Amino acid sequence: MTMRARTIGLAVIATMAAVLGLAAPALTTAAFAAAASTGAPNGDLHTFRNTATGRCLDSGNDGSVYTLGCNAGWYQLWRDNVGGLSNFQTRKCLDPDVGGTVFALVCNRWDGQYYEYVRIGNLPDLNPEYSGIFTLKPLQGLKKGMCLDSNGNGNVYMATCNNGMYQQWAVTFVA
Repeated sequence: MTMRARTIGLAVIATMAAVLGLAAPALTTAAFAAAASTGAPNGDLHTFRNTATGRCLDSGNDGSVYTLGCNAGWYQLWRDNVGGLSNFQTRKCLDPDVGGTVFALVCNRWDGQYYEYVRIGNLPDLNPEYSGIFTLKPLQGLKKGMCLDSNGNGNVYMATCNNGMYQQWAVTFVA
């Protein structure tokens, strides 16, 4: 087994264990530090679970964005980085089009790929590296003032912000 395959394997095990709450902090930290040194994406990883459906934000290699039952897979891990909100597996960023459809496209630092996390309730806004329930709004661009929304069919799209549960996302820090 090559060092890279072993490191990636450790990252997979640490990710799965962290999602399930079983990982020792040292194992998780060491595995992700090793993965980062081999060219894997680095930074804080999160899952986004829709509070109305209980389904997690997911993406495909074809650029599709949808929700599925939460499964602790890499396609359900996201990071907020310099290029925008990106998927861990595909390395593509959430990007809404003029009609409100959300795709995962190459991170290009376009305004629509940056999101503001607005904490639900009376608590102050927090850096998204902490867990909590948030709405996600593009900071600029065509869909400024809209919120990331979903439905029971697994569709993900932008819609006028309404504080409804389909626009609320439980953001959970994974690693």
